[in-house]
Amino acid sequence: MSARSIGAKGIIGVDAHDNLTEVCRVLGENHLKKVPVLDDGHVVGVINRSDITQHTMGMYLAERGEEAAKQEQTDRMI
Repeated sequence: MSARSIGAKGIIGVDAHDNLTEVCRVLGENHLKKVPVLDDGHVVGVINRSDITQHTMGMYLAERGEEAAKQEQTDRMI
């Protein structure tokens, strides 16, 4: 018996070119923790909530980190 014969049909996935908003929508609406990433119908990866959280936190810290560093320098001068 092959994996194909027992595997799920009609999987929920996201396209490799979808934006983060679309990925979050698919995860949220389907109550999923992770979802396969498809390119031309082939699985090229998996993205999960943790990946999104780490990415978002990194972006936030990159933006706020510069602001916080400037504010800290200003606070020290006062």
